[in-house]
Amino acid sequence: MSAQKHGVEYLKSYPGLLKITEQVLNLAILISGCATGFCFQTVIILVGCVYALITTAFFLIVNYRCIFRKSSFPWEWIECSNCTAVALILALGASVALSEMTRMFVVTGIIGYITAMVYVLETIDRFKLAVTPRARYVWTTPNVPNV
Repeated sequence: MSAQKHGVEYLKSYPGLLKITEQVLNLAILISGCATGFCFQTVIILVGCVYALITTAFFLIVNYRCIFRKSSFPWEWIECSNCTAVALILALGASVALSEMTRMFVVTGIIGYITAMVYVLETIDRFKLAVTPRARYVWTTPNVPNV
């Protein structure tokens, strides 16, 4: 499902579009959460949103620049567990925001749930990428007759 791509090809691929969607939804949560004012109901979702913005931007830049491709460290598992943690934090924060049934809190909570679902989709995608064996490149010299 996910192939190792970099640059603009990565942004046009399924994981790249997921990351861009996550960033847009995180910004929407941040804007709607800040529009409600500082309240206990939005603190959890705003902290989770800021954490998600930072980590998603980091992984987006790293995958765009193709930095982790040559590394033997299991970055796919780290990204998978990070997406799981972000999805749980956003779902928890959305539940707390929805407990206050006023207009902006409901909007923030619904956007939070949608963002959590997108992070679950990325968790599934990263898990599929992490469990598949990496391609092994074998460099051999061609069979050239001795002259």
